[in-house]
Amino acid sequence: MLFIAIFSILLLWINHDLPAEHKVATPIIYGHQQKVVKSFKTRRLARLANSVCTGNKIGLSSTYRKKFKKLGIYHLFTPSGIHLTSLLLFLSPLIHILRRKGRWWSLALDLGLIIITQLMPGFHSLKRVVLLATAIRQLRYKNEPLPLFTNFIIAFGVSALIGSYNQSPLSFTYSFLFLGMICSLQNQSKYKLPFALFGAQLIVSYYQGDPIYWGNIIVSPFLTAIFSLAFPLIFISYFIPFSWGLLEWALKWFIQLVDWGDTVASTFGEVVGTPILIGAVLLFIIATSWKQRGLITVIALSFFCGELYNLPMGSFKRVSGAKATNYGKIDKIRRTKRGYVVNYSSGKTCYPKLYPDGIYERCKY
Repeated sequence: MLFIAIFSILLLWINHDLPAEHKVATPIIYGHQQKVVKSFKTRRLARLANSVCTGNKIGLSSTYRKKFKKLGIYHLFTPSGIHLTSLLLFLSPLIHILRRKGRWWSLALDLGLIIITQLMPGFHSLKRVVLLATAIRQLRYKNEPLPLFTNFIIAFGVSALIGSYNQSPLSFTYSFLFLGMICSLQNQSKYKLPFALFGAQLIVSYYQGDPIYWGNIIVSPFLTAIFSLAFPLIFISYFIPFSWGLLEWALKWFIQLVDWGDTVASTFGEVVGTPILIGAVLLFIIATSWKQRGLITVIALSFFCGELYNLPMGSFKRVSGAKATNYGKIDKIRRTKRGYVVNYSSGKTCYPKLYPDGIYERCKY
């Protein structure tokens, strides 16, 4: 688990300044997405359907973006292991029959899934999950299955070798972080998994500067599980026009659950990841007794002082260099939602902002 956390932090440190990636849909899929938008009664739900079923987040409501990020379920907008597992469980009777025919049938089925997904444009996270699932089912050593974490390292190593990391560094990093946390705790107590995933959310929060809820430890796994159960219905309905009324109802029902989760989680407050909190969560998981965990919690919370910045959470971003400087006599200072505006006698206007690692400002004449 520590290896996953440290290596992911290194990758995020290298790649966190990369711009957001925008998926370009094929003409057929794009045309279908436009039909969905025009046919739904609520356009926001139509955009939501496009996001969860195809990964296209263009036009997605900023309200949904912020709420899903704070709840730690933004990954539901990216087709990945959750989506694939949900669909495979729905098709499990047919898949079970095929796999019972013999090892070669099972291998052919896995190879077919690999070929189909690798030929699809984008969907990098989904491709890595298919490789991991194939490794888990097919790789053996002395007729014994390999440990889950070993399969994870092999699958992601192969994925990197065939260009997955170069094509989408951030997607690779997020998959490595969250799936790595899950795979590294295979034989550990089940209660550790929610804390490990929360630790992963804190790491992402630290580099993105976006707040998350303390309550995500409980609320995020719950909402993810509900989505997994509902996704087969959502996905199949998405491609059947006469069932779009049912799809819109299902999405409206899920959004109500998300609103409920947001209400519950927000009562515990927001937090932006810091090195102290990230380290404390990792130590909390590694600790061997509840006495040690209690001591770690008390010490970490004693040193946590994010609220002392006294600025909106969205102002916390991690940048390097560019500390503030003075440019002569100050004529006027004006407070804004995001920081301050400073007017100098020389005619220069500066916009300083406060960040976890210091002060950054940009100026103009």
